[in-house]
Formats: sequence, C-alpha cells, structure tokens
Amino acid sequence: MQETAYETLLRQRRQNFHERIAQALEANFPEVIAAQPELLAHHYAVAGRGRSAIGYWMQAGARARKRSAEIEAIEHFTKALELLGQAPESAERTAEELTCWTALGQAHLITQGYAAEETRSAFETAFELSAHVNDPEQQFLSAWGILAYHFIHGDMDRSLELSEESVKRAEASGNQSFRAVAMGSRGIILFSLGQFERSADQVKRSLTLYGPDEQEEMARRFGLDVAVLSTSYGARSQWILGYPDQALEMAQRSLNLARERARPFDLASALTTGIGYTRLLRGEVSATRQCAMEAIEIAETNHFPYLHARGLIELGWCCLQEGDITQGIEHLEQGIAAFRATGALTTMPAAQVLLAEALGAAGRAEDGLHVVAEALDYIGKSGERDSEAELYRIQGVLHLASGAADAAAAEASFDKALEVARGQKARAWELRAATALARLYHDSGRTEEGRELLAPLYAWFKEGFESADLQAARAQLELLAATVRDGDKVRIHYTIRAKGGKMLDRTKSSSPAEVTVGGDELLPVVSEALIGMVPGAKLTLTLSPSEAFGERDEDRMIHVPRASVPEEAKEGDIFTINHEGQSVLITVLEMMDDFATCDLNHPWAGQTLNYEIKLQKIVSGDGR
Repeated sequence: MQETAYETLLRQRRQNFHERIAQALEANFPEVIAAQPELLAHHYAVAGRGRSAIGYWMQAGARARKRSAEIEAIEHFTKALELLGQAPESAERTAEELTCWTALGQAHLITQGYAAEETRSAFETAFELSAHVNDPEQQFLSAWGILAYHFIHGDMDRSLELSEESVKRAEASGNQSFRAVAMGSRGIILFSLGQFERSADQVKRSLTLYGPDEQEEMARRFGLDVAVLSTSYGARSQWILGYPDQALEMAQRSLNLARERARPFDLASALTTGIGYTRLLRGEVSATRQCAMEAIEIAETNHFPYLHARGLIELGWCCLQEGDITQGIEHLEQGIAAFRATGALTTMPAAQVLLAEALGAAGRAEDGLHVVAEALDYIGKSGERDSEAELYRIQGVLHLASGAADAAAAEASFDKALEVARGQKARAWELRAATALARLYHDSGRTEEGRELLAPLYAWFKEGFESADLQAARAQLELLAATVRDGDKVRIHYTIRAKGGKMLDRTKSSSPAEVTVGGDELLPVVSEALIGMVPGAKLTLTLSPSEAFGERDEDRMIHVPRASVPEEAKEGDIFTINHEGQSVLITVLEMMDDFATCDLNHPWAGQTLNYEIKLQKIVSGDGR
C-alpha cells in the first residue's frame, strides 16, 4: 500500500514536472513550439493534460505533412486520436477526430497506396464523422479519398458513381476548386473506362476552373496535387487520341508544375504517370529511363511503394528496348508484384501489355499469352478498358511467335484490336494494330489489303512523326510499296500449264518457292517480268518454246552406262546426271542391261507454257 502511494506520488511529481516544462516552453520559447510541437505534445501527454496534448499532436502532424514526412505525420495523428478516444464526447472532439482521420487517410494513401486497407478505413471513418459535422470541405476530402480507393482498387462502376456524387457535392458547395477537382477526377476515371474523348474534355474543363494559387491551396488540403495527376492523364488521353506532340507538351506541363510545387509525391507521380509514361508511349527509351530512375529514387527516399512500383515497371520496359530482356522481365515482374501488394489493380493491364511483350521477346510466347488472358479476364470483370486494344494486339503478336505460328488466330486478334480501338476513337492504338496486321498481310502476300488498311490511317496523323509508332507505320508502308529489283530474293507461288491446260507444276499453298530474281532457278523472261512487281501482285505469262526450254532436238538422244542412272530408274523417270562435266536433266527412254537411252531435251522442251505467278514477299535484297 505504501509502495502504491509512493508510486502515485512519483507519478504526480512527474506529471507536474512535465506540465511545468510545457508551460515554460509555451511562455518563453515560441520558436520551439513552431518547430517542435510534438515536444510540447509529449510533455502535456505525460502530464495527463490530454486536451492540450491533442492540439499539439495535431499541429505536429500537420507540420510533418507540410514537410512530406508522412510516416511521422501518421504517428502524430494516431497519438492525437488515442487521446481523443479518452475525451468525453462533444462536437469539438468529433471535429478533431474528423481532421485526424482525414489527414491519416491522405498520409496512408501516399505511404501505403491509394488502394491500401489503411487508406480505405481512414477515409471511411472520416466520411462517417463528417455526417455529424457541418464541414463541407472535410466531407468532400474524405469522399474523394474513398473514390480514389475504389478507383485504384479496380471498381470502375463504384468509382464512377462516387465521381458523379462528388461532382454534385462540389456544385452544391459553390466552390470552384472543388468542382475542378471533381471534374478532373471524373476525367481520370473516364480514361480508364476507355472514353478518351470525354476524359480529355473533362480534364481540360477542370483545369480552366482554377488557377495556380487555387491549385496550390487544393494540393495543401488534399495532401497531393490533383491538378498534376489529372494533367498527366490528360496527356495520356491526347496521345491515345492521336496527338503525340500535344501529349508530350501536356505531360511536360505536369512535370513543370510538380517541380514548382516541390512535393516529392507529386513529382514522382508526374515522372511516372505523366511524362515518363508519355515518353514510353512515344518509344523514347533514354528519356523514359531518366524519368523512371528519378522517380524510383524519390519513392525509395520517401517510402512511396505505389510510385516505386510504377517506376520499376517503366524501367523494365527500358531494359527490354535496350536488349536486356532478362533484366527487363525481372523489373516488370517485381514492379507488378509490388503494385499488387499495395492493393492496386487499376492500370495493371497496361503493365501486363509490357510484360507480355517482354515474354514474347524472350521466346516465352505461351507465358505471354497467359498474361494477356489474365488481363483480359480482369478487364471483363472490372470494365477498365484503356489498354484493351493493346492487349488484343500483343495477343496477335504472341500467336505469331508461338510454336504454332497461328496466323489465323493472330489476324483475329489484330482485327479485334482494331475493332476496340475504333470504338474508342483511339487512333494511336488503332495505328499499332493496323501496322501489325499490315505486316501480317505483307508476309502472306496480301499487299494491297495492307496498303488499303494502313495508308489512310497514317495519313490522318498531322504530328509526332518522329515517334516510334509513326516511324514503324511508315517503314511498313514502304515495304508494302517496295518493288522487285534484279538480285532480290523473293517468295512466289506459281502454276505452270501446257498449252492445252495440262498441269505441269505448281507450288503448295503453304509452301511458296523462294528464288533469286536473275538467278539460275528462274527463266530469264520470268525474272524480267518479276522486276518492278509489288508483293501481292500477280502476272500471267505465255512463253513460246524459244522463251522457255527451247525446241525439241531429236539428235539429243544419248546412251549412258547403266550405272550412271539410279538403280531404281525406269522408263519415263526424270533425273539429274553429270554429263560431260555438267549437271543436266534427262528423261529415261529405255533401260537395257548395260546402258540406258536418255533424252537430253528438257521435259517441257518444244511446248508453249502458261505461267501464273503471285509475288508473296520480297525477302531480301540490296538496301532492304
């Protein structure tokens, strides 16, 4: 009992001691209060003055957030909530709990990810509290956090519903900045739904509603800059809609804005979601790598797992383009796993496109097709369709690269990619799919179809001609327009008939003949006719005996030793033998015990021949 009394006395003395320290700091050291409010919070908490401690813990949390010290902020706001839980219920307590839970949601969003359970729980608690407090701002902030959770978690229908509610709530408030944030957020969701024109329009309208000062104020309230994020998505929409240069300009604007604001999370977001991904789409490897490396460094320093994962994914694509396929796959798989670990699902199909492409490059087409199937299954369930056309395109590429080399399945996939892209007015995705299908047409001799598909689409573009996709399309068009030159190696299908229509020879539909124009395997007149042709073109030739294999010469009958012809030879068989130092084609006329009578005339000598030739492909040649 004496011991308990002694401990009580010691506790009271300690509490008095800490209270006097706190009061002395308040009275004499305002600079300490400003710089270290957590110090006073600690002393008042130990002193049992919970009411005073709460205010300082909240002040410390706000100060930490201003410095982007989000983990420290979480610690301070959590301590404030612990003390608030001990306080009697009151309007003041509810308002302070609302502030703390909203701040915790924003801090968890940055340090754990948009789709982390900690993020969802904090924002939902804040939203419930906001119903008891007449504070439209806090209600809007917490509702936006819930919207962000559902969006990144892949629940497109729910996030769109919440977006519409957010717009209505903002309009009812009369706050232009809230309207701008709500519209920008809706634009981001519409992007993921594959509604790129509507998305671009919403983002554009949102950015006209508030200027730099209002954007900065909103960023302070939200803990992140929605203007930076929506501008980044606006850039992606512009690229997909077919405006590569405007996309780059918009993405650069997002990056400039983030650098001016100097908040690490916004900067890492602009480097990945905005400028980095836009550079990736344009095929600019070095610039993409620079963005990814800077974003990864920022994310590692500040513990931003969501953005660190995005940086790894984009770095993996760079490695693939640079030829380091193994490292590329490793980064992509690590990034995707880390992304999923945050609870995020939205934008995963775009990453899976890159992984599937890398697996195909590594000779693992079947693994790539599995990744595509998984992504398409998710798209069907979630409604996230911004990368749907790309998934079908890469599916087609992988069908061609698989062991089956299934051209029919590839063509069906490319057709589906075109159908989706056209439905979304996604010119960039349409160009990629059309280029892939035109390449398949070229390789199968359907050159005219390839030109008709690709040429008008390429002509639609008015900018971005230095981007990788437009350069690839132009190169494919040049191949489709290429003509045969002397010395080219070509693949042809042919049918040769005698004058009366008798079939003499033909290629199989699956096995074109590969020959060299001007080479010994072609008659000179056939080589001359091929020069100037384009793949897919057909020609018909009627060759007189003099143009073909000459007139028959009855004096060209010879007797050769029986051993000169194959043992199984019989009358009518045609063989190649060595005669007077040359390889000649003979027809066996009669077999005797010691010799064979043979005809040195070509089997088709003396005949008028009809050739039907289709040029399937120019395989190689000087400068090709």
